[in-house]
Amino acid sequence: MSESESVSSSNDSYLYRFEDNPVISSIVQLWRSLDFQQKLLIVLLLWLFVNLLLIRIAWRAYGHRLTEILTKGLRHNHHHHHPRLIKSCRKIGEKWRKMD
Repeated sequence: MSESESVSSSNDSYLYRFEDNPVISSIVQLWRSLDFQQKLLIVLLLWLFVNLLLIRIAWRAYGHRLTEILTKGLRHNHHHHHPRLIKSCRKIGEKWRKMD
């Protein structure tokens, strides 16, 4: 038995632990049937989803502080910025505060 065969058989034995669960078993079978490009696409989409979720969580935790910092800075430098920009930043901050 070559080294690559022993690695794949050890990976397979790990996956066979979940053979009793029909959901996980069907997911494993589906994953094995995909080619490399399809697997890569799934991994990249999952990575994108996780990152967007983390950004959303971080915004819920710290978004109001960021909005306050931006609106304070805009208030002090209001002659450099358009009033609509200040108003839209305040609306965004209020919207996110209501969601929390």
